[in-house]
Amino acid sequence: MSIIFIFSLFITQQRALDKIIQAKVESAHLLAENMLQQTTNRYQKRIKGFINYKSAKTKQQFVDAFARLDRKALLQLTHPFLKIFKN
Repeated sequence: MSIIFIFSLFITQQRALDKIIQAKVESAHLLAENMLQQTTNRYQKRIKGFINYKSAKTKQQFVDAFARLDRKALLQLTHPFLKIFKN
């Protein structure tokens, strides 16, 4: 009789541990998904900042300044992009 009780207790504890482990796995999975989503959103915003309509107007200015070897103009033109990278 005591063997049945011990075995029953063992099974109950095993199921409880399985539930705890499953909850931890689900929690870790959810945390990983959230971290990935936050990182993805951050980089998507940066990419959108680089390809917005305002930057299309400055592309030719970049090329011209680079061709002229105009360091000052290049620094002024790239400053907004540097802000995006720093964020």
